[in-house]
Amino acid sequence: MNDREAPIHDIDPTTLATWLEKGEVLLVDVRENAEHAGARIKGSRLNPLSVFNPAAFTPGNGQKLVLYCAAGMRSHQAGGILIASGHAEAYHLAGGLKEWVKAGLPIERGS
Repeated sequence: MNDREAPIHDIDPTTLATWLEKGEVLLVDVRENAEHAGARIKGSRLNPLSVFNPAAFTPGNGQKLVLYCAAGMRSHQAGGILIASGHAEAYHLAGGLKEWVKAGLPIERGS
């Protein structure tokens, strides 16, 4: 990574859960519509990678923008898009929704 590239931080499910409890995160799901409708982390907003718009959501003061997908690959790609569009840094849930569920954390189902 050169000095001009901003980092994409991996975070684990426990860290994300703590940040969500404290209201410190704007959580964005980069999966597709049907995936989001089927199961998602409560409070997440949808911005599918296939049509990802880095300007669609702006974190509130003191909030971190965290991306997630099914397994972590798409959210990492979306993080790269955020950085390329001028964001100072990006966070993504390493292992995605699969790791969230594996950690025993709650999900919402249905639309």
